[in-house]
Amino acid sequence: MATFDSGKSLEKEVLQLFKLVQKMRTELANVRQPDSNGGFLDTAADQLNAIAEDSKKATRKILDAAEIVSAITEKLGAEIKYSGA
Repeated sequence: MATFDSGKSLEKEVLQLFKLVQKMRTELANVRQPDSNGGFLDTAADQLNAIAEDSKKATRKILDAAEIVSAITEKLGAEIKYSGA
């Protein structure tokens, strides 16, 4: 019978991706042009903050979906009575 990892590897990969985005966000947000007065780098940092916020929301949705898939997989695994199914 095929085994399922119940979405754990997907969850792990999504969390790693989220951590990378957060790290990149922090690093880019700290880049400032000397004597900056709202120029290109400040705008880029603001845009990156918006992207990171959207990524955070998407990550939460993906993790929620992975939990649902995991629960369904476990339930189906318990209901399958024949190893060849």
